[in-house]
Amino acid sequence: MSSRYVYLTVAVLPLFLVSCSNSDWHPEPVQNSKLAIKVYYSSVDSEQGYSGMQEGAFAAKETDDFKKAANYIELQIEKDPDSPEEAARIARRASLSPDVLAVIGHSRSGTTRAAMPFYAQAGIPVLMPTATSPYVLYPFDERDGWPSVAHLKEDEKDYPRFTNAFRLRPSDVPDQVTAMKLTLNKLVDSAKPKIERKAKSELGPKIVLICDTTSRNGSDVYTKPMCDDLRNDADISPKIASYRPFSVDGDIYGLVTEIHAAKPDYIIILGYPELARDVLEELTERMQKGQKALPYKFILTDASLQNYLTKFSNDIYVTSSFNGGQAKRCEIPLAKSSHQELRAKKPDGAVLQDESYTFDAVLILAKAVNSCDAQVSRTCVMEYIEKHHAKLEGACETYFVENGERQNAAFNVSSVCGGSFKVRWLARVSGNDLEENPNWCKQGHR
Repeated sequence: MSSRYVYLTVAVLPLFLVSCSNSDWHPEPVQNSKLAIKVYYSSVDSEQGYSGMQEGAFAAKETDDFKKAANYIELQIEKDPDSPEEAARIARRASLSPDVLAVIGHSRSGTTRAAMPFYAQAGIPVLMPTATSPYVLYPFDERDGWPSVAHLKEDEKDYPRFTNAFRLRPSDVPDQVTAMKLTLNKLVDSAKPKIERKAKSELGPKIVLICDTTSRNGSDVYTKPMCDDLRNDADISPKIASYRPFSVDGDIYGLVTEIHAAKPDYIIILGYPELARDVLEELTERMQKGQKALPYKFILTDASLQNYLTKFSNDIYVTSSFNGGQAKRCEIPLAKSSHQELRAKKPDGAVLQDESYTFDAVLILAKAVNSCDAQVSRTCVMEYIEKHHAKLEGACETYFVENGERQNAAFNVSSVCGGSFKVRWLARVSGNDLEENPNWCKQGHR
């Protein structure tokens, strides 16, 4: 490895068009400076302003792998603007900086997609610890319509993939949607005696499907692939009594009125916790006289895995891609984090999720830097990831990434236990059912 310093940047950056002659363009590194890994984190979804991405990044700085690479790189931990427009502006600036070696981020699928074209043209490697939408990996103009996920993956000529991007979490389609379908099936099976007692005209199950379309944070990028998949599913579609695209700026009173009119058994909310909280709050405030609990079961996506939502109902089920903190080898290094101010903000019983993926992303990039023989560069980092794509070693998990997508991974399902979410069911890869977690809701277990 040369004596030249390398600056590693893990970031969540905005999207702008960069005028470059080709995608192999790289700015020349500044002499005698460190390269940066930018980490762009978000704390807007947490009740106490806590960010799992931020904690994971701080904890990774304490590892031997990062300390060895610290002679060449620097970790820059910055706040994600949580708007696609702002993310694009940030990404454009980063793409023009010769000091940016790699990016970890962004915190949401919408901001990640907005930023990706800039990183791609500059040849900046991007590891994604949180963005799960399949749309993130492909360039297209939404004004011309949203292509189906199947079309994206099958038509490489029309939709060439961003080859600089690597997702550490499993994708929403098919992985998260599969977990949601399995969850619905399990809940329906357990409720069959009750449903069968209904009048014949009301035989269920009946579903209200709500899809977050909040424009300011690019929610469509996250929710549309999942919404389309559920609406087009031959088994799920006939059960959908009401479908509503909905923004957090919309008429929440009207939405809840529609829910009451539909009289569903299940409410599926695809989106961010702001929307889930608004729906749950309004439903709670408008409970009928004498009701002690909401009469619905809720299925939420991984972005809404926030413990403050448990106060509204015990019948909330949230899909989540991490193994629920069962990997002790992951908890140990994260527990060594020296950033006490951040740790103090962590809600009691918070589910381990973004911490692990960000922690591992930093470690993978540090190992890539340590592997560079002649000069630390974007090309060297990219070559390391591509060479080891079938076995990228982190502290928490080992990742198999093919064509930018995480392979051989699955979403689990958490439900309410004592005011927090605990992993209740395990969704195995290619499984047709959910396995019970024998440790769910047991005292002393995460």
